[in-house]
Amino acid sequence: MKRYLASRSIALALKGVPGVYVHGALGTANNYDLADKTGLNRDINRSMIYSDVVERDLRDPDSKVSLLLSYGSRLNLTRTQNRSFHPRGSQKVLDLSSDVFAVLRTSPEGDEHVLAITNVTPRKTHLEIRLDELNVKAESWQDLIGGKHWHAKGGKIQIHLQPYDVAWLKPAAEVEGKGWL
Repeated sequence: MKRYLASRSIALALKGVPGVYVHGALGTANNYDLADKTGLNRDINRSMIYSDVVERDLRDPDSKVSLLLSYGSRLNLTRTQNRSFHPRGSQKVLDLSSDVFAVLRTSPEGDEHVLAITNVTPRKTHLEIRLDELNVKAESWQDLIGGKHWHAKGGKIQIHLQPYDVAWLKPAAEVEGKGWL
């Protein structure tokens, strides 16, 4: 599940307006039989969704549906509350390590930033990010997803991520900014 959520976080961090489909939000299984029967590849994600099953799963806080909706909602809300993710904002994909996907998002006005980092591996990873490469001078950063605070030393931020961890880092001085919606 963590790997799936990591993939969703990448889609939400990229520039543009993301498409969030009900089957993806609920984590429904692929319907290979239907796709084979109709010959239409898109039918793989056209399973029936039964409201009573979804309601039952939502009552269980440990169910896949509850966990996916909880985490997905947190990502979506965080995205809409930060102007750095505005569709007209800029993005810069960073080559920090083959273990992570990293993108620096900047608001259209250039005054807000979010460094979205996703560990795309099943192992722990360590990053050393030079602030001058980001062109952002902030020494203190807050993870908008996990709540952790990171402090730069010597112009570098040391980041440790667990397998498939997601961190959306924003300079602490910018955290009080308004959303774009």
